[in-house]
Formats: sequence, C-alpha cells, structure tokens
Amino acid sequence: MVSDRAQQRREARDLLTALKAGSTDRVQSLVSTTYERSGSLLYVVSHLVDTARAEVEEMWFRGELGFVEARQMMRQLEVIVSDFAHRLPTRQVPTRHCTLTSTDAISGEIYKRLLEEDGWKVKDLEPSETAGRASVMPGIGRRLVVLVGDAGVAGPDMRSTVSSLQALGCRVLVVAAGHWAQAGHWQQLGADACASDGRTMLLLARKLHSAESTFSISEVARTLRVTPHTIRAWERRYNLPGPVRDKGAQRRYSVEDVQLLIRVSHVATVHGNSLRLASLKAQGLLVDYEPNVRNWDTVPTIGSSATPGQEWRRVADAVPELLMLVDREGTIVDCNIATARMRDTVRENVRGTRLTDLVIDYDRAKAVRLYRPVLSRRDAWELRLRSTNDDQELVAFDSRVVAGDRSELLGLIGRVIPVAELAGAARA
Repeated sequence: MVSDRAQQRREARDLLTALKAGSTDRVQSLVSTTYERSGSLLYVVSHLVDTARAEVEEMWFRGELGFVEARQMMRQLEVIVSDFAHRLPTRQVPTRHCTLTSTDAISGEIYKRLLEEDGWKVKDLEPSETAGRASVMPGIGRRLVVLVGDAGVAGPDMRSTVSSLQALGCRVLVVAAGHWAQAGHWQQLGADACASDGRTMLLLARKLHSAESTFSISEVARTLRVTPHTIRAWERRYNLPGPVRDKGAQRRYSVEDVQLLIRVSHVATVHGNSLRLASLKAQGLLVDYEPNVRNWDTVPTIGSSATPGQEWRRVADAVPELLMLVDREGTIVDCNIATARMRDTVRENVRGTRLTDLVIDYDRAKAVRLYRPVLSRRDAWELRLRSTNDDQELVAFDSRVVAGDRSELLGLIGRVIPVAELAGAARA
C-alpha cells in the first residue's frame, strides 16, 4: 500500500523528469492520471503545477537551470493543464460571484477553473475593460476582482487598474505564481491581498468575499489535506511559529502562516525529508554550504584590490559585457563603463556599493552565493539587475577568482540575455 505522501513524491519526480525531457505526452498522461485519482483540479494544480514551479525555481536558484529553460518547462506544463482544465465540466453550483481579469490567458484559464470548482460564478474580462465594466455591475458581481498576473514585471497600468477598482468598492486579489509575486512587483500594486499559488488564492478569495482576514485551523487543514491534529502536532513538536489566537483562544492563521505550512508540507513530501528537517528548511534555518565551488587553481593577478590600475580599466571599458571586481564582503571595487551605463550613472557611483544592491530583492540570496562563504567560480550564474527606472535586466555572470595586491577578488563578466530570448520562452 503506497502512502499519499509517497504517491505525491513519485508524481512530482515523474513530472520533473518528463518536463526536463520535454516529453509532452508523458506530462499530459501524468496530469490526466492525477486528476482521475484525486477528482480535483486543485489537487492537480497544487501537487503538480505549484510543486513543479517550486522545484524549478529552486534549480534556477542553485544555478542548475537557466531562466529561459526554466520558463519553457513551466510554460509547457501550464499550457497542458490549462487545456485540460478548459475541457472539464463545471460540477459545483455557484454560491459566490467574482470577476477575473488576467494579463496571461493561460494562467487566467487555470485560476478561473479553480474558482469554478470551488463554487464561484466567474465573469471573465480583459484588463483594459475591467474598471469600466465593473462600474456598471451590480454590487454582488464586483465585490471581488481577481487579477491574475504573468511571469513578468507588473506594468504601471496595473496599479492604476487596482486603484480604480478599489475606488468602486471592489476588493482586489492579485495572483502571481511563485516568486513572481515579489520579483514582478505584483505584491506592490496596493491590492487587498496577493496570492502566489492556487490554494492560497482560494483561501483569500473566500476571506475577501466575507471581509475576514484570517483563517481557522479547520480551513488550513482542508487546504493542506491534513487533520487539525496534524497541524497542532507540527507546531508543538517542530517549534514552528504559532499563529495568533482570538478572544476565545482559537488559532487564527495569517497568509504567511499558511504559506509556511505549505512549504513544510512541500519539503517533506517532495524531498522526502523528515518533518523536523522540513520545518527547518521551510523557515530558512539551514545553511546550504557548498565546499567545492571555490576555484583552487592558480589565480591570475590584477592591480591593487583597492584601486585597480588604469590598464585594467582600458581593457575592461573596451568590452561590451558587464565587468565588475567584487571583494569578500560583496562590495564592488571597480567596474567597467558598460556596467555603469546599465545603471544610467558613472563608474564612481557604482564603486563602493554592494553587489546585492544592484539586483532585485528576490535575487539577493543568490547573489551572495558568489562570494560567501568563499569567493566562488560560477558559470552562467543568472541574476536580475535593476536599473534606475526599476526595470529588470536578466544577466548571466561568469565569475573567477583573481589575485590583487592585497587580497583576492572576484571578477564577474556578465552577458545581458536579450529580450527576444525571454519572449520566446514565454511563448513556448
């Protein structure tokens, strides 16, 4: 007899193998089989799509996948699930109403079908017409608006749309899958709530519709497909942060509390870790130490680590790629003109800043892995750099340890990945 957790682990492993191999037929078979076994589109999305996304994002963070490859893998899965969901009959009798608008038709179809499975009657509108149409809707139809974002940066028009809807009395729930909720600035649109996965979206949708902001332990247990007793045991045995309690001493869970429990369940199920280890990983309390990434070969010598010589600059400035010298603390000792131009500034304003200040917030931990715990040799280490107008540029860095007069430095050479490659990944 195979346990549910072992079954989920095998499904996730088989799915990732099929995605890496580009086997569309195998992915379609896994989606169909998982739905037949569970009878739930939410189960397919949470245990296949969201699980695969978390694993693919983790592989990108570790440098095992490039951004374009990771996006193509997820797009293949999203298209298959969207097509499958579109063919499913609507079984639930609607008990609530909401409006859905999406900047990505494929993701929008998936989340629309999830809402319908949960008992919602969904009105589907284009982003450009949502505010105008909502102004003439009856109150019940515009009470909740679900805005589904894409795997990209939220445009300035999105903030205006959210503000216009809220001025009409709508409660706006933004859904942006995985890390894009933060990296794509979807969390900063001023919406009433933001979800990064299907389970959290449904919980928040119900709460915004009822104007409640926290969740009972029974609601959380149903979302995780465990018992309330199991959640209490996790909190008691594995030192998880406890939720707040209401006046009757009943547990009330915030979105952050729910997402932590989802991460614990994911690590335990997909990676096969014990719950004690999973709880530590989910809270970021384990350090991922890589002792073999240091380049221990003889390193080339460059000028003074404090003030690299003019000869280095003449060579560096002739190179179109981004070049930087970084010390052991992550401080940029020097850079070439191409790097400064990306920041729309001069070289002197980049020197002395931290490398982590050049990347988007979500990528800071990945940037730190270049120089901690030791200066490290990496190839095609992708980071998203921010420019002065808050745009993002995806850059693939090669890093090498170089010897200065005073101490070793890390030399970085970065290639900006063209927009055409990223657009092709989004369409794949």
